[in-house]
Amino acid sequence: MPAAALEQLNRAISDGAVKRLDGRDIRAQWQAALVTDDGSRAYPIRDEIPILLEQEAVNLVALDIAKP
Repeated sequence: MPAAALEQLNRAISDGAVKRLDGRDIRAQWQAALVTDDGSRAYPIRDEIPILLEQEAVNLVALDIAKP
């Protein structure tokens, strides 16, 4: 994920506006993320390991975070 989009996502997390696809709130800032080819979802990378579980993903379209 480009730095500008990650910064935008982390601002939304700080504002309490981000939920995982399973509906749970995200409170911890993301250090990195993988984005789907169509730019609709992001998956967190934790300790250099991509977490590619659907329930962990974030809907970037709903957050209005544009595809790079």
